[in-house]
Amino acid sequence: MQHTGRHSRRRLRRAAVAMQVVVCSTVILGMGALAIDVGKLYLARTELQRAADASALAGASAYLDNVGLIQSPELGELACERAQAFSCANWTLGTPTILDAADVVAGTLDLNDPHGALDTSGTQRFNAVQVLVRRAAGSSNGSISYSFARIFGFAEGEAEAGATAAMDDRFSSYEQTEEYGLLLPFTVHKDTYEEMLVSGPDTFSYDAVHDEVDETSDEVREVRVYPYREKKEGGGSDGAGNFGLLNVGSENQGVPALEEQIRNGIAPADLELEVGTSLLTFVDEDGSPVTYDITGSPGLKAGVEDAVVDRLGDIVAFFLYDQVTESGSNAVYRMVGMRFGRVMCIDLHGNPNDKRLVIQPVAYTGAGVIVTTNAPSSDGQVGRLRLVR
Repeated sequence: MQHTGRHSRRRLRRAAVAMQVVVCSTVILGMGALAIDVGKLYLARTELQRAADASALAGASAYLDNVGLIQSPELGELACERAQAFSCANWTLGTPTILDAADVVAGTLDLNDPHGALDTSGTQRFNAVQVLVRRAAGSSNGSISYSFARIFGFAEGEAEAGATAAMDDRFSSYEQTEEYGLLLPFTVHKDTYEEMLVSGPDTFSYDAVHDEVDETSDEVREVRVYPYREKKEGGGSDGAGNFGLLNVGSENQGVPALEEQIRNGIAPADLELEVGTSLLTFVDEDGSPVTYDITGSPGLKAGVEDAVVDRLGDIVAFFLYDQVTESGSNAVYRMVGMRFGRVMCIDLHGNPNDKRLVIQPVAYTGAGVIVTTNAPSSDGQVGRLRLVR
């Protein structure tokens, strides 16, 4: 009897252990299976965020095109197209990430409040693009199908990621280096420049495919940098010649030196010699304006025309000034800012009234541009593209 009892207890213990093994194995396998699907969900979220960041920046790049500069009604459509293209180029769980058009929003973001809502009313200049990419039921990407969590009754999951990119146009400084070669020895009065943005001619366009300038309209106003004559500070007679060509680095530069600066850009050493620095800061850390005095030369010398012709179609930088003192070869301009544009036309021969240097403004975010929170808006003309959230 005792022998039979011992065998019976052993069988009970073995049965209990077997049951525990079965239960624990089920739990362990279930947790492992669940971990696989949870990992899949986290991977999807990571890849969706990458797609959202790329598509938001791509959408915001529309502000660098002509439609962005002039705030054309086509701006939102272009932003959406670019955002969708870059979203699809970034895959999620092995397939292209589709960005629904309804999840792309262009609007105005207060850059001093980057977490604020996007204003889509159109009462302010658009500067940002907000996107939301989703793997969810009802979206073009669909939901995330689970492999093992189904044993617990979970067949699918959802994930999403959002991003907002903006054209931060609070331009404060520009650092000139040998590498960039954009800054030319030209200047135009800031008021004249602003007026021409609104009422200037619209005679030229740029064909990026063939890299050439065409005499056709493209809805972007041009700035005629030459010829202009400005009165001396405090009144008096007009200064001799044209106030638009600068002597940067030496007085009364000859044509060879000017041609060098036009073809290759003003060298940092010339800037340092003229104004003491190659880092041109127009708004300091406190938000106060900074100006630079640069001497000028009478007339836009016809000898530099060939050098300008070599830059036709190129994007260049030029100065804005607000006042000029003295006159002729003694003219001194007070520089208050910079802008960027594409060289469209140069004609320095023939009738004086027909002579012209025409530059079409562009929105610029390239190397050398520095933005700061204390600088005022440049109205989308100079800045940096960046993710703000």
